[in-house]
Amino acid sequence: MCQGHLRSLVSFLLVDFCRVEYDRNVRVTGKKLLWRALAAANLPQLNGYDFEELQRHARQQIERIEAERIRAVRDALAGTSGLQ
Repeated sequence: MCQGHLRSLVSFLLVDFCRVEYDRNVRVTGKKLLWRALAAANLPQLNGYDFEELQRHARQQIERIEAERIRAVRDALAGTSGLQ
């Protein structure tokens, strides 16, 4: 495979990976906002739920997703540093 094709393939895979990670991030952010809204609603039938903990867990998921995305981009680009 020539270097131009390899660079194009790496670029495509990075864009696709980032899109998938972005979608995951949006879903988890949506859950975090749902937990916040349900906590603010203060409905008696939801008294058994720890919405603060659920929001904390969602924030941790978002941080992990972002770390995975940065690591993947860094690793992919490090593999192409010799390509001109």
